[in-house]
Amino acid sequence: ALVFRSGKIVCVGAVTIDLAFESLDWFIEQIQSVLGQRIQLETKKVQNLVGSTSLFDSTVSVNLFKLFKNCPENCQHEPE
Repeated sequence: ALVFRSGKIVCVGAVTIDLAFESLDWFIEQIQSVLGQRIQLETKKVQNLVGSTSLFDSTVSVNLFKLFKNCPENCQHEPE
């Protein structure tokens, strides 16, 4: 989880929505135990889901720039 100064907590890496909420509850409990006080919660919501897959086996590479160049309206590419 990422905890921000603003008070927002972002759960990353959960594989299901239920596990994301369960993880948030666990982090909130941990923070409350350290602070020694209850935390007022506004809302919990799922805001972004990310899917992943393997396009090919490890012997084939994918040209991401070519994919972005040919389909810019459906792709985001940040070459770093």
